Amino acid sequence: MLSGCFATPQSSSSKPVVNSDIREIDLMPMGSNKYNLLIRGNVFSKHSDLRQQFTQEVEGVCTNNYEILELKIEEITDAGYKKPLLQGSFVCN
Repeated sequence: MLSGCFATPQSSSSKPVVNSDIREIDLMPMGSNKYNLLIRGNVFSKHSDLRQQFTQEVEGVCTNNYEILELKIEEITDAGYKKPLLQGSFVCN
């Protein structure tokens, strides 16, 4: 297995990325303290790990005062493999 070939994605949190199965963290500012956040795992990722990473990212941006507006988990198929994707939006209060 080629575990050293993938870089750890950039995180907004001061905490380390939950695990090496997290492949992408994409934070998109939407204006007025509102953000959209996408977290993609690999075939070994658990939904709970993606949720934990989502919370870490939100707290890294907003500290403790935030509201999650939407959160959904999907699976995408890439090269015949199902990979979990968590996407959500939040606002810092």
